[in-house]
Amino acid sequence: LQEAIKTPVVRISTAESMPFDEQLYKSLRLIAKVVGTEERAEEVISYVKSIQDDFQERTSSIPEAERKTAYVGAMSESGAHGIDFSTAYYTLFEALNVNNAYAKYLKDSGKTDEKRLIHDISKEVIPLMDPDYIILDDGGLSIVMDDYATSSSWYDTLKAFSNGNIAIQNNFNSYDGNLEIILANGYYLGKYFYPEQFKDVDFVDKYNEITTKLLGKPLYNTITPHFPY
Repeated sequence: LQEAIKTPVVRISTAESMPFDEQLYKSLRLIAKVVGTEERAEEVISYVKSIQDDFQERTSSIPEAERKTAYVGAMSESGAHGIDFSTAYYTLFEALNVNNAYAKYLKDSGKTDEKRLIHDISKEVIPLMDPDYIILDDGGLSIVMDDYATSSSWYDTLKAFSNGNIAIQNNFNSYDGNLEIILANGYYLGKYFYPEQFKDVDFVDKYNEITTKLLGKPLYNTITPHFPY
């Protein structure tokens, strides 16, 4: 490409474990080196790491028996999808010490997930997990709602639906993740799963803090229509 356009080309890599991933930090530092904003890159990286530390400090001492188990579905990947699009490697669950129902299913059944990223896991697998909680990404929410309208009996067999343990997170991904929305989703999920540990966090204030730190302005009212806080 560089030869074809006669212009220097710099390649950066996306991070599988966004946002807490050394590959992300490496890419940010490379961009900063090219455009001359090394100090800003270190500021962003430090802020992201501070949020990861905050999640761990709040949740790492929660006894295993009290940790929630949840499934995240309707995740976007090159477009919107239904409840059967998920991942066994959801970074926010790991950071918040929430057990991933899909990962647990794979382990218990002796299976592996070679794809690692977001993909179709098969709708038939979800009742086998029967997770206590289901998180739906609002990128695919309309697809789930349309599916529910014609297949409500299937959804109602899931205890998360019958018990009302459903939450909706902001869509953060298409071809790659939006860093600020992932971080904000972390606090949303933290307050949802572990309200006592996150009781001092005002979600709207935190959301605006994150977007101001990363994008320069408070954007809660612009980005998110679904959160109840």
